[in-house]
Amino acid sequence: MERKLEGISIQLRFMVFKSNGRYYSICLETNIANRANTLKHLQEKDMDSAILYLTSFTPEELASKKYFRKASLSYRLQWYMPKVKPFKKVKNDTGIFDTNSGSLRFA
Repeated sequence: MERKLEGISIQLRFMVFKSNGRYYSICLETNIANRANTLKHLQEKDMDSAILYLTSFTPEELASKKYFRKASLSYRLQWYMPKVKPFKKVKNDTGIFDTNSGSLRFA
């Protein structure tokens, strides 16, 4: 089955924070969370989990945004209002998922 969907890219926002010496992330569009000991390992886990999740959908489901599961309001507020600090936020990261190649790259 051909899984290509011409011209569609999906932007994913990952909020990264640190607590007790570990790094954590949450994807605001899919509600996928990860944790790791280093930022590099966390980004690899984010990439792997997002790709596995998004490739489980058909091209039609991706086009109609069936994959979309909002993260909790507290995380979404932190993205836009960095002074709201229940966690020590390290950075905001944006990834682009290409439905043609099934790959994710971080901006």
